[in-house]
Amino acid sequence: MQTRIANLPSPKRRRWLLCPIAAACATVALAGAPGTAPPAATTYRVIPLGTNGSVADINNKDQVAFTDYQGDIPRAKFYDGSVVRDLGTFGGAAAVVYALNDLGQVAGTASTGASTPYHAFRWSR
Repeated sequence: MQTRIANLPSPKRRRWLLCPIAAACATVALAGAPGTAPPAATTYRVIPLGTNGSVADINNKDQVAFTDYQGDIPRAKFYDGSVVRDLGTFGGAAAVVYALNDLGQVAGTASTGASTPYHAFRWSR
């Protein structure tokens, strides 16, 4: 049985040969295929929903349920894509949003102004 030893470059030399090949491949990958346009810039639209609040949820329809603080008083609000709506209370001053689902239903609590300060609510348009 004969063993043939191939005339291969040393391991150190092989690494130096692979570096230019890897660099060329990376350059082609970053540049994209020839004749293709660069990806379009992403554009964002910023909508001021309130001055001091916290977002509870954003659903798949881009609706937003949030609590907006007017001074120290929280108010439940809903943005449907064009209008910000105040969801109101049960006679008290405050309301807080906790959740929003993909149907546009908002869950939260609102004050009654009576001895029982808050009751749960579910709101939908």
